[in-house]
Amino acid sequence: MLPYDRKRAFRKQWLYLGTFLTVIFLTVTNLEMVAEVLRSGRKLGAGWTESYILKVLTGDGIRLYFPLLCTVPYATGFVDEYKSGIYKFVLVRKERKKYIISKAITNAIAGGSILVAGTVAFILCTWIVFLPIEKGFSWRIIQNFLGKYGQMLCQFFAFGALEAEIGMWISTLVNHRYMAWLAPFMSEYLLIILCERYFPECRAFYPPDWLVVQTDWPLHGWSVFFWLLFLTSIAGYAFADAARRRIGYA
Repeated sequence: MLPYDRKRAFRKQWLYLGTFLTVIFLTVTNLEMVAEVLRSGRKLGAGWTESYILKVLTGDGIRLYFPLLCTVPYATGFVDEYKSGIYKFVLVRKERKKYIISKAITNAIAGGSILVAGTVAFILCTWIVFLPIEKGFSWRIIQNFLGKYGQMLCQFFAFGALEAEIGMWISTLVNHRYMAWLAPFMSEYLLIILCERYFPECRAFYPPDWLVVQTDWPLHGWSVFFWLLFLTSIAGYAFADAARRRIGYA
């Protein structure tokens, strides 16, 4: 990962904006539950906060929002530099292979990290607001944070990395920066349509299963995480090949 790639991808404004928007969006997707609690003014039942968090993080809303969010940090990085001609100055000092690999790795890590950061911020904000008004409240529940949400956060990271790589790959193929944002969303819903209508047994390519912990998958659901990493490596290789060709044509 080249230093200037890291600086561009992990700029503070993108991290702060993405985290803030994630908290707002996830809250809005289940606004009825929140409004009902605020109107009642009564103590929440034991376990309400955890059930609310799981309902939001396993709902349909994240399938719409996550594919777009993960492309924000760096999915347009290569196309922007190619069209502006900056890559020519970089290649004077760096090998083409290192330049392309750095783009792929940085994009994947940035795409996955912004999903994890936003999700963690949402969980913490929900705890701060609702746990104190829940019956039998105890701060000990926070001690088991990784035990409850660790696997889900890993899957979110791998999902973000995959979608970011798809966005960078397709945008490089067509040489258009807007495809970096549209391609992950379009590919996800294309897979959903194909799996639901024509291949219902092919769950390995069914995106809704990628975002929910599947206990019936091998390794107690951890195979979903490794499967997404495998798909990310394929998408990264496809991007590297497209970038290599694109630079060769210049």
